[in-house]
Amino acid sequence: MMAAAGTTPRFVVLIVSVILLQVSVASHLVVFGSVVNLWLVLIVTTGLMGGPDTGAMVGFCAGLAADLVVQTPFGMWAICGTLIGYGAGTLATRASEGNRLVRSLVVGFTAATGTGLFVSLGWLIGQTQITDRPVASIMVVVGLSASALAPLAERAVRWGLLMRVNVVVS
Repeated sequence: MMAAAGTTPRFVVLIVSVILLQVSVASHLVVFGSVVNLWLVLIVTTGLMGGPDTGAMVGFCAGLAADLVVQTPFGMWAICGTLIGYGAGTLATRASEGNRLVRSLVVGFTAATGTGLFVSLGWLIGQTQITDRPVASIMVVVGLSASALAPLAERAVRWGLLMRVNVVVS
């Protein structure tokens, strides 16, 4: 039934699920003072699998939803999510040619870079609660956790985009 409705209802369910998981579970997974960022993993994976336009659209929607639950200026995650999703989408052709390990590493690197973008934007607008923490360790934790979660995120995004797995039968 949802396949007939298209990808929009699926991505609404996916974004809401990610935000509920982020707020209820991932916010308690603190590693070296940093929290695993699930919506960043979703944005990057969508950009890699769906291209720049889909990545930017999902990045904006997921960022806007994240803005509702975090204590940063409203729209900050929406701007960063759009840029991160679009940037990840431009890497799509090169990353999709690699195996699962390469894609996981690209997701981790892009998520870490997105964290750096978020902190840089916070620094530009004078958000001291964002910039007073050790940024390098946060980027490492976000990158490693995103790499580890990338295979699960690929399955969720494949479901959300109605993508089929390419199976080669010999």
